[in-house]
Amino acid sequence: MLRVVTGFTPLVAQWYKSTHPSQERLYEYLDWIKSSVGPVPLDIGPLYLHLEVDVEKKERLVKGYDLENFLTPLFSSRCLGSDCFVLVSAEKRVGGGSSVRIGRAEQLRSAPQPVGWSYFGWSATSAVKWRERLRQVLSTELAGPVLEGLSEVRIAWRCSRRRSWVNLWKATGDAMGPILGEYPHSRNTSPRDDRIVSQEFHLNSEEMGNALEVGIWWRLRIDRAATDLVQLR
Repeated sequence: MLRVVTGFTPLVAQWYKSTHPSQERLYEYLDWIKSSVGPVPLDIGPLYLHLEVDVEKKERLVKGYDLENFLTPLFSSRCLGSDCFVLVSAEKRVGGGSSVRIGRAEQLRSAPQPVGWSYFGWSATSAVKWRERLRQVLSTELAGPVLEGLSEVRIAWRCSRRRSWVNLWKATGDAMGPILGEYPHSRNTSPRDDRIVSQEFHLNSEEMGNALEVGIWWRLRIDRAATDLVQLR
């Protein structure tokens, strides 16, 4: 492990104009994270980042605290950038404080066989409307929403290194309604991804033009917290 930063409250992505108070608070937070982490070493190989988010209240594990929204701002040009990271993960918990850890990522010689995980793989040959096509394929090939409690998700992409893989995070998550279920009465499809309490993003870079491969693993989090909260919506 190369860096550990504690003693902060993570903030989520904002889409307001730059002068909006919420956006200004986010900028201050990102500047603080960047300063606290210090220079990221670029000469030791690919890196990982893990974010622990203390949501303080149990009900926040289920609704309104989307892990991808906490992660994405950290990899903006204002903060850490994404060029040297190949593994990014986050977890929600109650108590213990929030933290961010950065270290050297090691590639496994063979992929482990996850026990209890469901898997779906998909390939796109074009960058045009791939998110919509992914959701359509998931809707066709899956019987219906399979996760009704706290959830864990892993997503891996194989794509060109020239592609900004951070931009793939939200787009892929937005297509996962057939896995996670969707909130009703939403203008656009809105997956229930705020029930994800453990999230991993993996990048496998390869020169493949506009083509893209996506692997998605998911399972129900079975522990005491999940049992206590499974009825909360």
